[in-house]
Order: sequence, then C-alpha cells, then structure tokens
Amino acid sequence: MPAKSISDTASDRWFTEQRDGRRQPKRLNIPNEALVTSRGPIKLTGNITLVDETGRQSHHNELKLCRCGGSQNKPMCDDRHIDLEFVDRGTIEHASDIPATRASHPLKVTVVKDGPLKYQGYLRVYNQRGQECVSMNGALCRCGQSSRKPFCDCV
Repeated sequence: MPAKSISDTASDRWFTEQRDGRRQPKRLNIPNEALVTSRGPIKLTGNITLVDETGRQSHHNELKLCRCGGSQNKPMCDDRHIDLEFVDRGTIEHASDIPATRASHPLKVTVVKDGPLKYQGYLRVYNQRGQECVSMNGALCRCGQSSRKPFCDCV
C-alpha cells in the first residue's frame, strides 16, 4: 500500500525567508510526490520550482499537470481530458532508481517547448493501485501519446 499522499492538504504555501543576504523561497517539510490519476492529470505536490518555456521560474507546493495534451492552459490541467475522453489507466511500469523517502527535497520541473515536463530532484510517482517509481530525474509525458505513460518515451 502506498504511503498517504499530502495532495489534499498541500497548497501553494511558498513564502520567502532571508538566506545569504537574499530573500528566497522557504522549503516546506513535505515530500515530492506525483499522483497519476486514472484518465486525468498528474497531481504534483512538494517543493516545486516550475520553469516555463520562456525560462521564468515560479514556486509551488501543489500543481495539477495536464497529461492528455488538450489543455488550453498548458502545462496546467484545465479538465479538457473529460471532453476529450482521455483514456489511460495510470499504470506505472517504470522501475525505481532509488528507495522511497518521506524527506523534503527541492524539485525542479522544466517545461520543454513541444516536449515533456523534465524533472530534476527526488520524485515519487505513484498511483492509487500501489504502483510507484522513485527517481532523481526523468521526463513526464504531457502530450498523451507516450507508450510509457506517465513517462515520456521521446527522450
């Protein structure tokens, strides 16, 4: 049975603190987790720095990311998967690279133009059926066409 996700309790609670003479986002004591929903988005929680296609950074503790390719607000999910009748069971068949932990780590997610969501940093990807994969880097599919969903097969 997978560890309980904090997706219901996390929200964008990033705030700044003074470090090294600069104001920087304070890291919360929450693990980085990606819940792959059946027929829907990836619900990402943790200490996330999102880098958009233009290189602009934003900080989040919770994101709902499109994986069907149809969102008008990419990379965020806008529930278009419902209208598009996106079909995917949310199976995770990728092997873990490292053991799972509940420790807090920074996670950088970079939106690749016309490509995947590349991540660097600890991430536990799991579904509600108990399947999971833990790795320090990878790429998540956001077009809905990968044969290795939720991971991208074009990198």
